[in-house]
Amino acid sequence: MSASARPAATLAPGPTPIVALDYATAVEAMRMVDRLPDADFWKVGLQLFTAEGPDGVRALKRRGKRVFLDLKL
Repeated sequence: MSASARPAATLAPGPTPIVALDYATAVEAMRMVDRLPDADFWKVGLQLFTAEGPDGVRALKRRGKRVFLDLKL
């Protein structure tokens, strides 16, 4: 095997990234979810939760996503 033909690297299991949904509306937030279909874990902050209430969280759960609800009050 030449130096330029290396086997593909395998990623070791590690922490799951949490993607922040820092948007004012569910429409904007779901657009981001649609753009990153492989992302599994999403953060819903105070701005989105205040604007949409628990329906935004429910929409993510219906898509099979994990949710970190970050409501710093």
